[in-house]
Amino acid sequence: GTDPAYVRRSYENFIVRNKGQSEALNEWADIMWCFLAFGDSTLATNKLSTALDVYSPEAGESKPHTYHFIHFLHQQGTSGQCQDSIYADVSSYGVFCKHTTITYMAYNPKDYTKTV
Repeated sequence: GTDPAYVRRSYENFIVRNKGQSEALNEWADIMWCFLAFGDSTLATNKLSTALDVYSPEAGESKPHTYHFIHFLHQQGTSGQCQDSIYADVSSYGVFCKHTTITYMAYNPKDYTKTV
């Protein structure tokens, strides 16, 4: 998610290697759309919307989770749009940037309050 251009190139390579077939025919379509959302959330949102009623989720995945994941990145942006200087002192954090809005998130699995 920190290099949207790499994500787009990797996704395009996936399509080429599948002989240009629509990923809607691929059993991993939802996984690929979630990956694509890190590089082009608008395209991922459009692909999901087009196939929402016809694709089958990958085992262990669900349509609501895929929808939420892609639309969250579309709304909040990705970490690749942020400055590389934003860090936290916990591993379970995320920084999402879209235009001039920055959203900070952190998860604390402990039973006490922690300042991040």
